[in-house]
Amino acid sequence: MYRIYQVQKSETLEQIAKNFDVTANLLRELNGFSNDYVVREGERIIVPREPSTFSRYVVKKGDTLYSLAQKYEVTVAQLAMLNGLDDDDYLYVDQVLVVPKENTEFYITEDTDTLTKVASYFQTTPKVLVEQNKTVYLMPEQLMIYKKEKI
Repeated sequence: MYRIYQVQKSETLEQIAKNFDVTANLLRELNGFSNDYVVREGERIIVPREPSTFSRYVVKKGDTLYSLAQKYEVTVAQLAMLNGLDDDDYLYVDQVLVVPKENTEFYITEDTDTLTKVASYFQTTPKVLVEQNKTVYLMPEQLMIYKKEKI
């Protein structure tokens, strides 16, 4: 989900990225900009419509699903499923994984899940869960997201 944003006077790509809760590198990627590209007032660029709840992580030598799951406070099974991997898959240097941002919890639904059960997992109400996820069908392997409020 993206939209077109018009650059304001004196804005930098870094400021725009911060305002949309993304990285400047993501904006460069989306718009095909080089690392040294400078945006200009009035220029129209592509930005995410909503703040991203996930980041990209580039695997380094020695990384494992287990070590990354600990680092990002998720289970190995969650991290693997989020990235289309099996729990016992090996990771390769420079492989790109999706990882949750701070204060983001997620749950991947199962056959028998109900909205009440998933809301209970997040320790919230079904109403809040629906508001944050826009559409809820509760199909198997659906990604449900819950953004905790910062304390």
